[in-house]
Amino acid sequence: MTETTSRIAANVRAELARAGVSVTELAPRINMTTMALHRRLAATTEFRASELFDVATELQVEMTTIYPPIPHAIAAGDSSAPKRKAS
Repeated sequence: MTETTSRIAANVRAELARAGVSVTELAPRINMTTMALHRRLAATTEFRASELFDVATELQVEMTTIYPPIPHAIAAGDSSAPKRKAS
């Protein structure tokens, strides 16, 4: 998976720890199996945007807390910024 996928997974794991919520507690609250949530937290499967929204809602954090910031050069439209690889 991508670096972004790994960073998102790490951020969700950190927020789970801060909230004192286990994977087995969170999974049913976001309509996901425990195994599916484990795969996302291991960064072997990407979170969908709607899933991240559900996680943020349940953990009472802003989406920006779990989604890594967009590098300034890319956000500003800098043409010299690294290009995203085609899938």
